Amino acid sequence: MSRVGVLRAAAIGVSLACSALSASAQENGRAAFTTYGCYQCHGYEGQGEAAPRLAAKPYTLAAFATFVRKPPNEMPAYARSVLSDSTLESIYRYVQSLR
Repeated sequence: MSRVGVLRAAAIGVSLACSALSASAQENGRAAFTTYGCYQCHGYEGQGEAAPRLAAKPYTLAAFATFVRKPPNEMPAYARSVLSDSTLESIYRYVQSLR
């Protein structure tokens, strides 16, 4: 196999691995979205019900984290001792996957 062929194969492998990790993070985020009760106000698909719509919103992770940690409304704040940064990021990845 030529160098170009090896590099292409490696790039495809990395891409597939990243896709699998992304899918896993989204599934973990969906589970956390349910576990932490986000769906109760935002709906199972982030469509918004008693709270703002989350699906298809261009939030950055930093903005999303600020909103979750120090919400400007009736939403309860989720401290790091309750919701870890990694779990919050998984929820963010899930919400960003919603269209």
